[in-house]
Amino acid sequence: MGTNVNDQVEAADCLASVLPLETNKQNAPDFNGSDDDAPRWAQTAAQRRLHAHWNDERSAVIDAMLNGPLALTKRAVRLEGCCSHPSAVLKKNGTIGLVLYACRDRMCPRCQVARGQRASRRIESIVLAMNAPRKIELTVKHRVAPLAEQADRLYRCFKELRRSKVWRRYCKGGVAVFEITINPKDRLWHPHLHIVFDGEFFPQKLLAEEWHRITTDSTYAYIKPVPDRKRAAKYLGDYLAKPCSFDEMSASEIREFATALHGRRVVMTFGTSHAANPDPKPEPYMSAEDESLISLHRLTAAAERGHERARTAVDLLRSMSPVWCSALGFLPFRSEQPAPIVTLDDQKFIAEVCVEVREADAAAHASLRSDDGCCIRTVDDAAQLALADFSQPPPQSQAYR
Repeated sequence: MGTNVNDQVEAADCLASVLPLETNKQNAPDFNGSDDDAPRWAQTAAQRRLHAHWNDERSAVIDAMLNGPLALTKRAVRLEGCCSHPSAVLKKNGTIGLVLYACRDRMCPRCQVARGQRASRRIESIVLAMNAPRKIELTVKHRVAPLAEQADRLYRCFKELRRSKVWRRYCKGGVAVFEITINPKDRLWHPHLHIVFDGEFFPQKLLAEEWHRITTDSTYAYIKPVPDRKRAAKYLGDYLAKPCSFDEMSASEIREFATALHGRRVVMTFGTSHAANPDPKPEPYMSAEDESLISLHRLTAAAERGHERARTAVDLLRSMSPVWCSALGFLPFRSEQPAPIVTLDDQKFIAEVCVEVREADAAAHASLRSDDGCCIRTVDDAAQLALADFSQPPPQSQAYR
């Protein structure tokens, strides 16, 4: 005797809830039914929340890079998947951790802000150790030339300046941050360096003359003392964490920007600060001691299906921080009451629920395999299977995780 149709539909819904978001224009948040206005790529609920502040810039970058050469297209695909399916992990000390699986690309506004904030904290430790910090801004004259060529020229000139007798007389060491802006009127690139150095009083006229001698066309060299070391560190960190206004650039300008900065060091240390590395390579998403629990969209799907323990776990995770709220696809709590403290026992309960939901989803995948043993991976296949006869037991096979 066949199973109840409601059970079939429930099983198909269960499978659809654990599948990745399909890439179709209907999934985009602003889709209004018009094929002409439909976005070319889709976002998950977590992406819509986590990238909400930079949605216009991110959209402009992805669209521009998708139409570029193969190297940029590959990077655009990584940007599309940034924070698409955050996961919960169980750490060695028994606490629950969040892994966003960010793309970490410099063209991603959110990842660039996070990277700049981390570098800013390391820069602060360097600046606090300085005796008499001062800040300098160096630039080269606007030119009608490719951005990569102008950036290379600026780096060469700065390297030559650091080797000069004038520089070595007044400067002991410091940190430099590379920034690029574009003139809104003539659309010419403006690469420049923001520097905080430790040393003696440096006459601005002497610095400008030496900079002009090296560049042959630039005399702008701004120098100013720094009374507050923490503000000086923030001065550099803000430039690192500030995403570019990509929504104000054309597609060709975005592609030129991405190509010119790819693989280039935008923060440099020199002199007595050379050993410090304020912008190291990112650490792995998870350590070898962390245990992956579940992708958060699977946990929220179980809660939406009426799984009471999953609902409790989701509520606990939402109260942990605003980032958890966004990763779960919700808006942060807006309440005058303080958020409840999630204890270690609560986190142990969350871990148990995650394993429970993960095993239930694995069983659903195993039961919804086709007769030839192939796993059904699309929502359409699941819908067709919901109308099929479940009177025959599924083939015995290993659960799909």
